[in-house]
Amino acid sequence: NIMTVTLCKDMRLKHWVYIAASKNWQTPAGNLGLHSGVNYSFLETADGDDDPNLFFGLDLELNPEFSLLIEYNSALNENDMTARTMSISKGGYLNAAIRWSFVESLYLEMDLNNLLFDDEYVDYFKREIKITYIEYF
Repeated sequence: NIMTVTLCKDMRLKHWVYIAASKNWQTPAGNLGLHSGVNYSFLETADGDDDPNLFFGLDLELNPEFSLLIEYNSALNENDMTARTMSISKGGYLNAAIRWSFVESLYLEMDLNNLLFDDEYVDYFKREIKITYIEYF
């Protein structure tokens, strides 16, 4: 179990705080991770929307080489929804990816972003290819 609480000032000089929690399980296919959190910006309230934001994620190993990643950002701090009226069909950002570990420490990832096409804030679907190197020491 991992829980993080952070109070900080980001590079754009906006004060914010967040708390996140993760839980991982070993399944017959591999690891399964569920992640969630909430964040709040103290200065981004000029638009009259001072709600905290909620986010969720899931990663599932399909086998030792392939993983499926899904994340949802509710964007409560960008719209008229609240935590009580939140619905994936009413907005937010949904992203998905598949990650391939083709050699040790090197990953190729295909990301599909903005899957909900919330045309109030996003008017396009975005695809990304990432190459990631991870080394532990």
